[in-house]
Amino acid sequence: MMRSDVDLMSLSPLAELHQLHTEALSIFERCLAEGNPRRLEMFIETHILREPPAIELLHEIADDLRQRLFMLQQYHFELKVHILRALHEEFDFDLATLAPPGALEQYHMLRLDDTIGYLADQNVRLSDQEFAALRKLLETALEAGAQRYHEIRITEHLLTYVSDWLMGLHILVARRRWDGGVDTHGHHKH
Repeated sequence: MMRSDVDLMSLSPLAELHQLHTEALSIFERCLAEGNPRRLEMFIETHILREPPAIELLHEIADDLRQRLFMLQQYHFELKVHILRALHEEFDFDLATLAPPGALEQYHMLRLDDTIGYLADQNVRLSDQEFAALRKLLETALEAGAQRYHEIRITEHLLTYVSDWLMGLHILVARRRWDGGVDTHGHHKH
């Protein structure tokens, strides 16, 4: 064999890992768009059944899910802050009592009519045009918040799913090594 053949052969597993990783990310995006984690779960199950299981791929998927989860949570929080600020600056009222800062997950669950009712109770006086703009702002914010919240839940579910499989596979590998007479350093037992 020539050196270039050896280099290509050694790169082949890396290329396959990259391809599978890219495919997993694409499937994950589709899961978020569809609001259902099942496609990525099936992809993961397929690669768990391989011999040997694709542990490195699962680690990469888990890392990506952790990163995405952080980004989604940050975006969800920033969206809430933006809405609260816009309501305060444009309409001079504070919705913080309905969605306090510590209740990050709560604000998108507000019902539009309840929120409008709350404003009426606060004696907020708005023109018809201001009221229409407020209603649109709240509608858009609540929909976007609910979407991010749902994406966060799907991502959390998938991260737990992958992490559980990884833990199980690591235990299985450790047992195989122990049963096969190989210690944790890869040396045969005497």
